[in-house]
Amino acid sequence: MSKISKTLLITLLLLALMPAIHAFESTLTIEGGVGIPLDDIEGTNKMKGAWALSWDAWMIKDWLGVGISPWFANVEVEGDDPNESYFSSLEGINLYLKLRPTKAGALNFQEKALVRRISPFVALGGGWSTHGSRDENGVGSNPSVPAGFRGHFTLPHAAAGISFLSKWNTTLDLGVKYDLFTKDNIDLTDNAGNHFENDALLTPYVGLGIHFGTPIAVPELIYDGKLDAFSTVVGTPSAAQSYKLKGKNLKGDIDLVAPEGFVLSIDGGKVWAKSVRVPADFDGDIWVRLTGEKAGTYDGSIGHQSKGTGGLSWPVNGVVREPLLPTLSLVSSGLGTFSTELGTPSAPQSYKIKAKDLTGDIVINAPAGFEFSLDGGKTYASSMRVPAGFDKDILVRLTGSNPGDFSGNISHTSPGVPTLNVPVTGTVTAPEVPSIILQTGKLNTFSTEVGTPSAAQSYKIKGNNLTGDIMIDAPKGFEISIDGGKTWKTSVNVPAGFDKDILVRLTGAQTGKFEGNISHASPGAGTFNLPVNGTVKEAVKPEEPEQGNPILDQLEQDLLKHTVHFDTNLYTIRDGDKPFLDRVAEALKKLPEIMIEIQGHTDSTGSDKINEPLSYNRAKVVKDYLVARGVDAEQIESKGYSSKVPVASNETADGKQENRRAQMVIIK
Repeated sequence: MSKISKTLLITLLLLALMPAIHAFESTLTIEGGVGIPLDDIEGTNKMKGAWALSWDAWMIKDWLGVGISPWFANVEVEGDDPNESYFSSLEGINLYLKLRPTKAGALNFQEKALVRRISPFVALGGGWSTHGSRDENGVGSNPSVPAGFRGHFTLPHAAAGISFLSKWNTTLDLGVKYDLFTKDNIDLTDNAGNHFENDALLTPYVGLGIHFGTPIAVPELIYDGKLDAFSTVVGTPSAAQSYKLKGKNLKGDIDLVAPEGFVLSIDGGKVWAKSVRVPADFDGDIWVRLTGEKAGTYDGSIGHQSKGTGGLSWPVNGVVREPLLPTLSLVSSGLGTFSTELGTPSAPQSYKIKAKDLTGDIVINAPAGFEFSLDGGKTYASSMRVPAGFDKDILVRLTGSNPGDFSGNISHTSPGVPTLNVPVTGTVTAPEVPSIILQTGKLNTFSTEVGTPSAAQSYKIKGNNLTGDIMIDAPKGFEISIDGGKTWKTSVNVPAGFDKDILVRLTGAQTGKFEGNISHASPGAGTFNLPVNGTVKEAVKPEEPEQGNPILDQLEQDLLKHTVHFDTNLYTIRDGDKPFLDRVAEALKKLPEIMIEIQGHTDSTGSDKINEPLSYNRAKVVKDYLVARGVDAEQIESKGYSSKVPVASNETADGKQENRRAQMVIIK
């Protein structure tokens, strides 16, 4: 059988054991190196290759196993004496015990690390090996040596090195093997009489392998989090910080020891100690703080130790300072005198305080009659608590709840600091009783004929300390105007500070005597009544001329004297123009042969695009009013003239009012 066939056969046999490889924890490794013969020949080694396939079964402990390794190597030495040069090809198989520590004596890292473990190993055993020459049956190319197959034991087989285990369960071995043969004939010389001069093979090698079976449980201390620098003052522990600690695959409890100046807690800060112990499967927060017992700078590491691990150090640092003297002072200037009326809070004033090195909140209390706000005036209170670092304006005002003089101090207190007082003074006065009085004017008896409003008279009122508008109501038969006679109403509402003439007239809508009071009312004030009286008589009929129609004559006179006026941008008929339009409607119904044209006009405000439809609508609303009162629509034409036909200047408000009109002319 050729040496290639023998090697192939051994490899196939080893592959046949693959089910066994997966049955328990084992390592399969391919090794390559350089064979260095230890022989009796003085010469130069040609550095030929040496190869092996090894299977280590960790069936005794995870650190002690048995192994089998088929191998082959070529060795060639060029002797100093040419007759002593040789070339040999060796192949064999070794059985051995292998020691590879996984905890004590090994370096273990986190499972997520690229290299999970670095451990040394040693192996010791023996085996069987053969060798031959290039000519297959000889031992060298020296013709003086007879050809033939030679076999011998390998005893001992020894190996040592370092093994690296990756997170993918692959291995890298760096080692050296030593094989001593029971016969001394690799180098063509035979010192069979002296066993200690037998030939041997020294093989430095590199092995690449894969780990099968049960995953290797690497003991780990896993941490997560970040600790910032601690800071506090003497006598006060610092704010606590935390990080997470987790034990994995540990064989014993975890002991934690804090460096000088620090203490630890494992129950959320209830109990603190210099050192603590947690179980191997601990998975929770570790709290840390400076004790604050003594001033100084502290730094070091929190030690974490557990059996089978290299330990874990967590750095911490911090400063304990001597406590500073707390102060509380007024930043802005003092407050002026407050003043208001009963029921109305005063205008607020503001101030600002400055706090330094306080150890607690600030409590602010206002004296009687005062209140303050910390949110810009949204809410007010007489007492509030603010944090030590408060840095906003404080608004103060008199409540105005009770009349009188008020004074006192707004106090600001905080632990360990003298009270800061901000003096305040103010007065709440009772307001005068609201009233309405007649300021100027006197109303005489009114008189007119039916169908014609009387001449207007005027008066003026004055409101004192009013809190609301003034409602003015005229009695039956009378109407009032507050815009100089442009519009007339029976009831108007004016502001408390109204300061214009009020015009009064009899409407003349029907005959009779009329009297009553023009009432003036406002919340909180007594009603002021101004008496008025007047008479509406039947109109004196003029003597009828021999010819003509008196109804038509009256209509012509009415149309010459009266014009319908409108507010800016509106085409709504005012109440004061309705009696006039009622007379026109009655006349047109009695004169069906008469036709009129209603002409709508605007002032110069706005463009023709706006004013043309507005002027037409003013004419149309008058037409609609007449038709609604029984006039035949065929008697009326309506037209809009925009602002093209003014009757007054558009430079004044009064002129513009005159131009916003609808006038009627008889066209047939």
